[in-house]
Amino acid sequence: MSRQETLTSRELAEPVGVLIDRFIQRFDKYPRQADNGSYFTVEKPLSRRLVYAHLRGSVTLGTYLLDENSRGRFMVLDGDDGPDRRRLLALTQVLEEMECPSYYEDSRRGGHLWFFFEEPMPGEEIRRFGKGLIGYFNLAGMELYPKQDRLQTGPGSLIRLPFGIHKKSGRRYGFYTPSGEPLAPTIREQLQVLKAPQTVPERFLEL
Repeated sequence: MSRQETLTSRELAEPVGVLIDRFIQRFDKYPRQADNGSYFTVEKPLSRRLVYAHLRGSVTLGTYLLDENSRGRFMVLDGDDGPDRRRLLALTQVLEEMECPSYYEDSRRGGHLWFFFEEPMPGEEIRRFGKGLIGYFNLAGMELYPKQDRLQTGPGSLIRLPFGIHKKSGRRYGFYTPSGEPLAPTIREQLQVLKAPQTVPERFLEL
């Protein structure tokens, strides 16, 4: 995916809305990436203007995995290197055959595998599902987000908000199909797919 797609304000309006609706769970504060790749919390409300700037590439935001009530609408498995990237892509293929949807996103060193839920779920139940996947598929070493069952101090774990430019690599990272092809050719088209992602069937959450 290119570093910067040339998008007008009008073209960005709907993608900004999709990014907010699908990937952001709290708006009272937000994580922002520093030039060294680390994140810091900004104790101010997140605005639509900042999400617009994220897509334009002038700032890079993160997103918290849990809302203020320790509930979440998605889970992420994070792999940190090339072998992990291959394992996650292979997992998407197996899960597709099992009819358990997942969405693979490239990252600077490896990859992120996203799982979306029909309704917000308690962090404890999300992590139970994630730990089950890690154990069943022998994914030792993968990081599971959220990292907390419930919030105790602070806003908890975060992950890079999709489609921003990573401050350390200067690159955008898109989503890919289980076969390794881009989910769609452009950011706008990928966000159209992610506007209504397939969610994890309830039968998998009850295991």
